[in-house]
Amino acid sequence: MQPVAGHPFLDAVDGSPLVLAARARLRAAQARIRAVGVLPDPVVSAEGRRMRDDGTKGLELWLEQDLPRWGERDAERGMARAEVLMAQAELADARGMAASEIAMALSRSRGARARAALQDEEVARMRVLVDQVTAMVAVGGDANATDVLSLRSRIAAAELMAADLRRMAIDADDEAGARIGGPAGQALPDMPLPDQTEVVLGAYAPGLMAQARVAEAEAREDMARSHGYPMVGVGVGWEREDLDMPDDGVMAMVAVSIPLYRDAHDAEVRAAQASQLAARRQVAAERLRAEVLLRRARRAQQQAEQAERVATDVATRVEAEIEVLRSQMAAGGGAMGGRDLLMRLFDRLDARSQASSTAIEARAEADGMTAELWRFLPLTATER
Repeated sequence: MQPVAGHPFLDAVDGSPLVLAARARLRAAQARIRAVGVLPDPVVSAEGRRMRDDGTKGLELWLEQDLPRWGERDAERGMARAEVLMAQAELADARGMAASEIAMALSRSRGARARAALQDEEVARMRVLVDQVTAMVAVGGDANATDVLSLRSRIAAAELMAADLRRMAIDADDEAGARIGGPAGQALPDMPLPDQTEVVLGAYAPGLMAQARVAEAEAREDMARSHGYPMVGVGVGWEREDLDMPDDGVMAMVAVSIPLYRDAHDAEVRAAQASQLAARRQVAAERLRAEVLLRRARRAQQQAEQAERVATDVATRVEAEIEVLRSQMAAGGGAMGGRDLLMRLFDRLDARSQASSTAIEARAEADGMTAELWRFLPLTATER
């Protein structure tokens, strides 16, 4: 999944505080990789001496260099590379998490506003119905003032629900704005949904994190193996026992450590190998989890499409029935049977509202699950 570069939504994601912090940690890890695997600084030492009995003065100079164990520098470089991989995985996780959370918040806002608009439509329809029922009561039909009050109560409940849904939408917008990191009330970007056909399972951030742990465990194994080799130090020296006599001496020195605790080093190797196995299994587990997220989003989209088709069919059928009932009420005026028509009209209005609300909720849930696929957002070439 390679999103369109420069999209306002992705620009907002990249500017969020969590992503900026993760990118700074990646730069720090990339900078540290250049500082590992270097030889220790050489040591220069000087020793002067003066003999008590004859006052002879001598001087000795040494240049010493400690050498790393066999394979130790490669292991250090491997650890640094694993740290970079870990930082890259953290950046991918921060970007994907920020994108998915912002998108899900925007999806909740959009769904809440759609349901609020549906309630507004129902209120408008019921106000027309109130006028019709009031006219029936005025001409002495079998409808009564209680029916008018019932309708007005339904209107008040719908208006209250619409207000509550708008509050939920504002809360969701506020959450999205906080994730982006801008001031309260800022303009929010449009929410694009990721294309499910272009999802890259290998870009799933937890999977990248597990792969980084594999690299780290491999480097730890190399480091543990290097500890089984001796440390070596070399040095060259110059000596003049009597500064008044041009009798110089040149010396060379090799110091080798004795690795006494090989069992402990072997235990470190076994522990690193066990960590590798655990990390590799975690990679497989995260890939399965990624596949589950993808399948769940696809099922949710299919369910939403089905709910929308059903809602459209129900709305078309019910709208025709409602028009017939309204025509009968208008034609019958105060005739008997008006109350029965009113109850049937209530039932049809409820059916249409329920179907539309179900479709809106299914679409909002599907969009939220699809928005979670932003967690598969791959790193750019400069971030790898």
